[in-house]
Amino acid sequence: MKALFKLFAGFISDQDGNGSRKAMAMYICMYFLFLMVNGSLDGKVIDPYLLGSILVIILFCLGAITAEWITKNYKPIKHGEKQA
Repeated sequence: MKALFKLFAGFISDQDGNGSRKAMAMYICMYFLFLMVNGSLDGKVIDPYLLGSILVIILFCLGAITAEWITKNYKPIKHGEKQA
């Protein structure tokens, strides 16, 4: 049970091992997107403004997570050094 909890906690953790609000917001919005798409398969109409808003939030969170990852893992190369 602890291993399962650690697996789920790893999905929402950032580089330092702390919880990431950006990742949590992205997963919540992805769940809402899934609910809307699933409802549309049953014939319900999706509000285009709501769909667009959720997609923008998902893309923003994904971009913020990616930018955070790049800045923490980026090591500038000094002149005269070889790249690894």
